[in-house]
Amino acid sequence: MKPDLRSTHLALSLLRILYHSAVLWLLVDLWSWRASAFAFHRSEVRLLLPLAIVVNALLILGFLTRPLLVVNVVLVRVIFHLSLDPYTVDDVVRYFSVPLAFSPAPRTLSIDSVLRGEDARGARVPTGFVWLLYACLVLLYEDSVGFKLSSHIWRAGSAVWLGAALPHVGWIGLPGVLEQAWLMKGLTWGALAYEFFFPLILLPALRRPLVLLGLALHLGTALFFPLPQFGLIMVGLLFLFIPFEDVLPRTREEVAPRWPGAPLGYALMGLIVFAQLSLYTTMGPTTFSRLLGVSRWPIFLDAHFTVPAPLYRLAYITPAGERPIPSFDVDGRPTTRDRYWKCVGFELRWSPQVGPLYRYLVGWQEKEGLHGGRARVYCKDVSLRTLDLDFRMPDEIRARPWRVCGEIQLVDSIAEKAGP
Repeated sequence: MKPDLRSTHLALSLLRILYHSAVLWLLVDLWSWRASAFAFHRSEVRLLLPLAIVVNALLILGFLTRPLLVVNVVLVRVIFHLSLDPYTVDDVVRYFSVPLAFSPAPRTLSIDSVLRGEDARGARVPTGFVWLLYACLVLLYEDSVGFKLSSHIWRAGSAVWLGAALPHVGWIGLPGVLEQAWLMKGLTWGALAYEFFFPLILLPALRRPLVLLGLALHLGTALFFPLPQFGLIMVGLLFLFIPFEDVLPRTREEVAPRWPGAPLGYALMGLIVFAQLSLYTTMGPTTFSRLLGVSRWPIFLDAHFTVPAPLYRLAYITPAGERPIPSFDVDGRPTTRDRYWKCVGFELRWSPQVGPLYRYLVGWQEKEGLHGGRARVYCKDVSLRTLDLDFRMPDEIRARPWRVCGEIQLVDSIAEKAGP
C-alpha cells in the first residue's frame, strides 16, 4: 500500500484558523491573569502580550501570514519563558510554532488570498510541509505512548474513567449508564492504540479511521476534562490530514507544487528528530532542544491521581459572607479550566508553597478589581483507594467533608509576599 500524505489548502487554512484561535484564547487568558503569571515581569509583558494577541488574531484572519508565523515563534517563546504558571499546552505551542513557520502561503480562507484574488481551496499543499507536521505529531504521540505504557492507569484501562468521573478531575462527570468496565477499558486502550498507530495515517486505507479517532479523542478531552484549549489545538493540527481532496472539485494541480522552504524544512525535520532522540540519552534537555520546543510528553499519568496533599477550595471573605474563588465547588468539581485548573488542582498540591498560592490569589483579585482582604482555604481528602476501576469512588469522594485549613491575608503586590 503506497503512502499518501496529500493535503489541501482548505485543510491547511482550517488548521491555521483553529490552531491560532486556541493560541489566542491561551494568550487572552494569560493577559487576564497577568498579575499571577507575570508577577515579576509586568513591564516586559505589557507590550509583548498584546502584541502576541494581535499577531495571532491576524494569523486567524490570514493577514501577513508568512512573516507573522515567524514573529510568533519568538513571541511565544519569550512569553512562556516569563510565565510563572507553566502549562503543557505552552510546550505544544512552542513545539509546533517552528514547523508552522515553514507553512506555505495560504491560498484560501485568508485576507492574503483575497488580496491576491485567489481561492484555491482544493490546491495541493507541498508534500514536504505535510511530512514535517506529520513527523512532529508522530514524535509527540509516540513519546506519550512510551510514558503511558509504564503507567498503571493506562495498562489497567482506567485512565479515561478516572479522568472523566472523579469530581475534582472531570468537568461534567459521566452518566452512570456509561460506567461499564468493558466500555471504560475500551476507551482507554482505544486512545492508547490511536496514539501508537498514528504513524499509519499515511496509509490511505487507515487515514479516515485514524483521523476520526483522533478528532473524537481530542474533542472528548475538551468536553469531559477542563482542557478545551489543549483539545482545540490538537484538533486543529489534525485538520491537515482530513482528506478534503475527496469532496472538493478537482483542480489542475494534480502534482503537489514545489515547497520553497524544502531544504530548510527537511533540515528542520532532521534536527527535531535528533533533538527528540537525544532526550532519551544522558544528554537530557539542551539549549538546542529548548529552542526547537522539543520535550518529553508525560501527559496524564498516575501522578495526577496519587498526589498526597488534599484538594484546596478557595473563598474570599466578605461582610456578606463568602465569595467563591475559581478553584473547586462544594461538590469538588473544578470551577476553573486549563492553566489554572492545573495550577490549583495539581501544582499547588504537588508543591504546596505559599508563593504560588499568593500569586494566584493576587491575580484573581486584580481580575475582580479587589484590594486586600482575606481568603479562606478549605481542604478535602481526595486520595484514591485504588487506581483500578471502582465505580463507587466518585460518590465516596463527593461525600468526604471539606474542612477549614487556614486563612490568608491578601496583599495588593505579590512582590511583598512571594518569590518566583
